[in-house]
Amino acid sequence: MAAIRRHGGDVLTDTEATRIVVEHGRVTAVRLVPGRGGGPPGGTPEELRAPVVVAAGDLKRTFLDLVDHDAVPARVRRRVRGFEMAAPLFVVYLVLDRDLRAEGMPNRNWSVIDCDDVDAMYASWAHGQLPAQRWTWITSASLKDPANPRLCRPGQTNLQLMTGAPASHAFWDVDQGLELGPTYGRRRRELRDRAVRHAERAIPGLADAIAFGETATPVTLERRLGASGGTSYGIAATPSQFGLLRPGARTPIEGLFLAGASTRSGHGVTYAMHGGAEAARAITGEPGMVGAAAPATGEAPR
Repeated sequence: MAAIRRHGGDVLTDTEATRIVVEHGRVTAVRLVPGRGGGPPGGTPEELRAPVVVAAGDLKRTFLDLVDHDAVPARVRRRVRGFEMAAPLFVVYLVLDRDLRAEGMPNRNWSVIDCDDVDAMYASWAHGQLPAQRWTWITSASLKDPANPRLCRPGQTNLQLMTGAPASHAFWDVDQGLELGPTYGRRRRELRDRAVRHAERAIPGLADAIAFGETATPVTLERRLGASGGTSYGIAATPSQFGLLRPGARTPIEGLFLAGASTRSGHGVTYAMHGGAEAARAITGEPGMVGAAAPATGEAPR
């Protein structure tokens, strides 16, 4: 944030973008609505004029909701609608009354899996069901960033658990408007307890050490981030949506560029950083891996 401001920019948080304005084939502005935090001193502007916009959020929301229908070529709309989304995640955020670093835990990620039929798990999630098999991925912000005092108190550990989950609204008991039904809370607790119990295979005694816990379901990501299917990982990395068949940084709309999990750089922290760098290269004309193909068409670069 300091680097952005040092170069004359600013950062708005708790602010929703509701429209990417396109006039005569090129981007001209982004329309905004402040969240509950009220935005920066002086208030959030209703519109930011800009000749360049980098859309790093949900690909389907970008082309099907944020940009006017008439500004998106028909072939791009068809391609975007047809993209398969990656399986969503259920995330448990924990603070433990244990210092795992002091206990000698190394700075690593754990993958706890009790079967070898990964395809069966994905098939269950896709059909709106919980598989009998379990797969829990564990990481710790405290082990990765031990000098950060904002993660938790001294002697504690900040820990995250992640597992796959159904995207189905029927499974989560939410309606088309994402209003929560009476069994949503029970489902959330069920998956939380399931993940914690499974993670104890890597960290015995985990459940008894929890000082604070919060969860994020696929519905959370859909409501808060506009993520299609509640996924953290954008479009699925299937054979027809992999590598150069994924959208590039450039788009057919002048001034609109893409970054994020659905682009050719891929998902995850490292690849999201690469995607940002690719978008910057496309904007500035610096040499790099940016192809010339229009995004979301499935065409290889020429």
